[in-house]
Amino acid sequence: MESKRLFIGVNLVDRFDFNSLIYILKKELAWCDIKWVNPFNIHLTIKFIGDTKLFEKITNQLNFIKKSSFDINFDGLSYFSRDSLPSTVHIETLISDNCLKLYTEIENKLLPLGLDKDSRCFKPHITLGRVKQCSDVKRFKDAIAKIDQTIEKLKINICDFILFESILKPQGPEYRVLQKYNLES
Repeated sequence: MESKRLFIGVNLVDRFDFNSLIYILKKELAWCDIKWVNPFNIHLTIKFIGDTKLFEKITNQLNFIKKSSFDINFDGLSYFSRDSLPSTVHIETLISDNCLKLYTEIENKLLPLGLDKDSRCFKPHITLGRVKQCSDVKRFKDAIAKIDQTIEKLKINICDFILFESILKPQGPEYRVLQKYNLES
């Protein structure tokens, strides 16, 4: 069986006008080298699995998950840093208890397959771009803060999650839906 690069997430493509937001970001941060996410790939990652040959076993384990739908709230535009330099531009989210329960259940269902629990704290966010180079960190921070003031603080109801395959290509990743799992209302 061939190895696949997998992750579990929530598709957000049709939930918000990410095209407009990314257009504004590109314009305001044009002086930075940023690889922007294709708006058709916008998602919230619940668990990154990576390269594995366990597709069928993972699918079977995820079929046993019976959790409730949940809300995510946009909590503003932000960024992660690495070595004091911006590394990603993202939308921070506030999550409900039901989202945290889903994350915990996924972790627990995949553990018997040898897929370790994440060592980092679950911090759901919506990645919009990966910063390759940015020479003026203060200017970058100021631009993010300015754009953040214009973003609508949305609440989105999530009623399913997806097992995605990530296919890496030179022009950017392609995400394929392998299996969709409905959450209870």
